[in-house]
Amino acid sequence: DTVGVSNTKFYGGGSAISADWAGSYRPVIFNDNRLVECGVSDYSYSAYKEYTNNTFEAGVSYKTLATRIEAGSNSNAELIINNNTFSKGYIYLDGVYLYGEASISIKSNTLGRESYGIQVYCYNYASSKSDGSVEISDNTILGNKSSISSGVGGIYLYTNGDYGLNIKAENNTIRSIRRGIYISSNKSSHALIKSNTIDSTYYQGIYLDRVSGRIESNTLTKCGAYSYFGVDINSDFNYPSVDTIRYNTITGNGYWYSPSNTSTSGGWGGIRLNGYTQAKINYNNIYDNGAYEVVNMVAASSVTEQDAKFNYWGTYNNSQIALGANPKNLFKIYDEYDNSSLGFVNYGGYLNAAYPNGVPSSQSVTGEVSLVDRLGDDV
Repeated sequence: DTVGVSNTKFYGGGSAISADWAGSYRPVIFNDNRLVECGVSDYSYSAYKEYTNNTFEAGVSYKTLATRIEAGSNSNAELIINNNTFSKGYIYLDGVYLYGEASISIKSNTLGRESYGIQVYCYNYASSKSDGSVEISDNTILGNKSSISSGVGGIYLYTNGDYGLNIKAENNTIRSIRRGIYISSNKSSHALIKSNTIDSTYYQGIYLDRVSGRIESNTLTKCGAYSYFGVDINSDFNYPSVDTIRYNTITGNGYWYSPSNTSTSGGWGGIRLNGYTQAKINYNNIYDNGAYEVVNMVAASSVTEQDAKFNYWGTYNNSQIALGANPKNLFKIYDEYDNSSLGFVNYGGYLNAAYPNGVPSSQSVTGEVSLVDRLGDDV
């Protein structure tokens, strides 16, 4: 039998649904309800749950939608949390165990001012990372302007177990909160992080640990109030990362509470690469970040060169590049010129204006062509 609740008003505190690891394995469908000063605490074992079109009205503190699913070895599981509105909210998934295929959809939710964020803990013991997919898209998450260090952050996803996950985070708006998008994987995961707007975070705008994929068409501004980076990618020897970073605007990040602070050791800024990470950083607008635009902490013995060609670096950096021969030690790129054990950041073909209007320098330089014969004489 299905546990179904719809078009109902709950009020006065407590939980509209409360299940403490109940083992009934019934599907749960909770749609079109109004919750006043109460939340959901549904930790029942089930392979199908749906929470859609509900309204959570909070008073002083945020209200929580907490739930879980479990996919058995011979069954598929699905969790849908879509189109819910929280005046102040927190979506919390824990105890999500995958022994078979499962999909999680958290889409088109609005978490209003002073919300806590979206947090997911997932454990994948199925046969591959393709068995587990998580999509967190089209959500609006607003924190507390006066206390951005509070809350879990915009989107926080942690995955453990024998395999990683396939992850998609697209078209989310995240503002004034602890962190933007944070994904930590115990084993290798794959992610598409696309078209998100992340503004005014205490920690990183986007943080990935042991995650490969694409960071594309995002706008990151004022991420990292004290230290930290707009984009921060880490990996290790057993689970290296290969990431493409393209079409993003990354500006004003790293120590944005006090932009005049400086660092000589790669302390904060636009993008940082760590561990065994290899990145293609192309066709981005990366400028006016804290101490550095790009910090490469990856040893040259692991990755000799990071491809950061065809980016717009802003007027200051472009003028520095234009002075004299290249490559050279740029003040706002931290690489082998600052520490000989690190790999080189190749900034060649820089754009002469912001993407998408800028043209690579290698395609816009005028010159003369001379024709010579086989002996080298002019013809």
